[in-house]
Amino acid sequence: MSNNCSLYYSATEYKKTGGGTVTIQLALDTGKSLFLDSQRIAVKGSDIKHSWGGKKKSDVPDCSIAGYMKASTGNYYTPNLNVC
Repeated sequence: MSNNCSLYYSATEYKKTGGGTVTIQLALDTGKSLFLDSQRIAVKGSDIKHSWGGKKKSDVPDCSIAGYMKASTGNYYTPNLNVC
């Protein structure tokens, strides 16, 4: 097992609890890069997740990342998280 302090690990999750069908695309925004998962269909009861694996802390200009979701109903961000 390796402890690599230069990397951070994150995941994004969306739980659809009601309403109609939407098309979503989960993403991770580092301020420098936007990493996109594939587009998916979400219906009531869906639990859609994506893990981003190890990313370099040095590629995050202000040490802050946010989960992001592009949806057919709009764009949504999670609160920023500090990775440093």
